[in-house]
Amino acid sequence: MIADSLANWKAMGFPLSPGLVQGLEWLEENKDTDYDDGEIPLDNGLLVKVQSYDTKDTKGGQFENHHQKIDIQYIVDGTEAIYWSKPGSMKRVKPFDNAKDIEFFEPMAKNFEQVTTCIILQKGQFAIFFPSDWHLPSMTPSKQQPAHVKKFVIKVPVPEE
Repeated sequence: MIADSLANWKAMGFPLSPGLVQGLEWLEENKDTDYDDGEIPLDNGLLVKVQSYDTKDTKGGQFENHHQKIDIQYIVDGTEAIYWSKPGSMKRVKPFDNAKDIEFFEPMAKNFEQVTTCIILQKGQFAIFFPSDWHLPSMTPSKQQPAHVKKFVIKVPVPEE
């Protein structure tokens, strides 16, 4: 998992796959464009999902994981919490759906904050979630009220080895 401000991505100091570079460049060029919710296909198998929603409470939330795609989640407007965890602290509650590239998990600990890290993303910030980066997006930050968020999620194919 990587999280940063979009303004900083070129200075991260390590190489990124061509697909991640393409996705981050698209964000730079389109971050101020007011797209309607929906999907925008890009070259090389990338897909942008434009989403608008109100953040929600973590109660009953299920972590997701992807095998075939890497998520770049970018906040266009608003603030949201995303909880992140690694394998081993979760139990599968829905099997992997190959067509949708998603599976769902719940924490094994009664207090999932014991086995997760909370990332707060605000306007202009992004997080990259790789396969095995289990994440619970769209959450209301602690001690805040639910709020409206607009987000771009770029689905980047996992590079072939």
